[in-house]
Amino acid sequence: MSVRQLYRLCLAELQFPPGTIIDLARIESVASEILTTSRSLTSIAREHAFNHFSDMRRVFIRFVGMRPGLYRRTGPPPQRPVRRADWQKLPVAAPPER
Repeated sequence: MSVRQLYRLCLAELQFPPGTIIDLARIESVASEILTTSRSLTSIAREHAFNHFSDMRRVFIRFVGMRPGLYRRTGPPPQRPVRRADWQKLPVAAPPER
């Protein structure tokens, strides 16, 4: 299966590009770990395949709506982090150019 075919299949079946689906799954796992461990945010970022903490922070804010450190101190915002059932509410990106 080519990258383009995978992209089209994800859009058709899940209404989101593969990158969004992967990021959402990673952030769900990160959010859980932030609340249940005292490990540093940098080590959590590394464990979840983010190259740098800043990369994780940017994606975390996009999906959860708050910084990871604040999330650890205050807990989840009044609205819970985006779950798989909420995917249809996320914006769909344009397909990549060839």
